[in-house]
Amino acid sequence: MLNLLKINTIKKKIKFTEIYFYFDIINNINKIYNKNYIKNNKIKNKFLFYLKNINYNVNIIKKNFYINWKNKYFIYLKNKSNFLYNNLYKGLIKTRNNFKYGLFKIFKNKTIIDNNIIYKIETQLLMADIGIETTTKIISIIKKKIIKNNIYNVKDIYIILKNELNLILKSVEKPLNLENLIFKKPFLIIIVGVNGVGKTTTIGKLTKYYKNLGKSVLLAAGDTYRVAAIEQIQILGENNNVPVILKNLGADSAYVIYEALMAARFNNIDILIADTAGRLQNNKILMDELKKIYNLLNKIDRNIPNEIMLILDASIGQNAIYQTSIFNNAVPINGITLTKLDGTSKGGVIFSIANKFNIPIRFISLGESINDLYVFKSKNFIETIF
Repeated sequence: MLNLLKINTIKKKIKFTEIYFYFDIINNINKIYNKNYIKNNKIKNKFLFYLKNINYNVNIIKKNFYINWKNKYFIYLKNKSNFLYNNLYKGLIKTRNNFKYGLFKIFKNKTIIDNNIIYKIETQLLMADIGIETTTKIISIIKKKIIKNNIYNVKDIYIILKNELNLILKSVEKPLNLENLIFKKPFLIIIVGVNGVGKTTTIGKLTKYYKNLGKSVLLAAGDTYRVAAIEQIQILGENNNVPVILKNLGADSAYVIYEALMAARFNNIDILIADTAGRLQNNKILMDELKKIYNLLNKIDRNIPNEIMLILDASIGQNAIYQTSIFNNAVPINGITLTKLDGTSKGGVIFSIANKFNIPIRFISLGESINDLYVFKSKNFIETIF
């Protein structure tokens, strides 16, 4: 019986990468022993010894494999985290200098709260482009907590300020959810925004991002008002090796996106990203066309578009609030991507956008490289600027 089971094969070296734990053999041995197939006590005791030895060795192998795997995975996560943090740290240098060091001057030589410190904090928040409404809200909370908790040390104010800013951003930290993708394809993302905010660049970065996740992507050149816009989307498709649906200049933008949707469904595409004309927020004709695109898609399926993503240029400061309001009144904005954060000291506008609209911030862009697009994480952002 022992020869048939070839128990000695367990003693062979087991490769960690292949995870051969021989569970079937152990199960067979257990069955044989428990059913009393072996009557001779001497053989039975020897059999029991082998069984315990095998279980012991396998447990050691499993433990060692798990430890090795865990250590390698933690090293990978640490390196990845450091890479993202370093890029975020470099990208937000102007916003950080405007925000952190302005506050540092206030708290540097102060230990006890005086009459001017709240005013100075309020001034610094406004200078950081956080906006009047959001600044007023934060200052009000600080004053209430000072009275309620009998706070006298300025370090406590610094902690309260940091926590309140983190809470504002935490409420809009909602990455795109693609869980339903296996049931209904494609996931349709409509890109909207004014001219010059980085819509085309963001489309290229999103394409690369989803391709890296193993998703199939289709692009739709929905900006039919400019030849350059159609050509840019075509080049993005060629560079990323993804198909593009496009029409001639002046074609109906809604029809282009509709045709792309049908093509994506037919070819079982995961992600469809549709460009639209870069429109000024006060251009009624183009805003009406955006409504037409939304209404057409919504008639086909009330669950689409899955995402209307507004692209905002962080360098325009509080004007981004006005743009968000106009676009959100025209069509329901599901998410925001904030671009050009690396080139501006006005990154504080992100707090104003989050507080006023509570629209999820999906991504932030910190450069021109195709990989300079990051899923928004409130904690990382706060820790970087502080």
